[in-house]
Amino acid sequence: MQRSLPEMNKLHEEGKLPCKVYALHRGGENEKARKIISGKDAKGRAWTLDFLWSTTNFEKQLGGVKGLPSYYVLDGQARVRAMLKGHSKTTMSTLEWLIDQIKQDNGKS
Repeated sequence: MQRSLPEMNKLHEEGKLPCKVYALHRGGENEKARKIISGKDAKGRAWTLDFLWSTTNFEKQLGGVKGLPSYYVLDGQARVRAMLKGHSKTTMSTLEWLIDQIKQDNGKS
């Protein structure tokens, strides 16, 4: 969360994300998470991302959350089409490429 969410938040605020992004909080709703979400990100910006509270069943539907952060690209039927673990300087370009590939694949059907 120290690097990835503030970066995603900035890109969302600037309208530069290629898709809808949700921040999923593992462990469900709790006071510590509510405090973080109602505050500002690590760079001092108000949160503009949409947050979801995770449940065990939801995490199972994703195939299990295997690392933090994890990025899941879902199709229109909420099926997992791709997943990335961890965060690096290439995360956004990799996600953009995956989304483009999925859109192309969907256009073929």
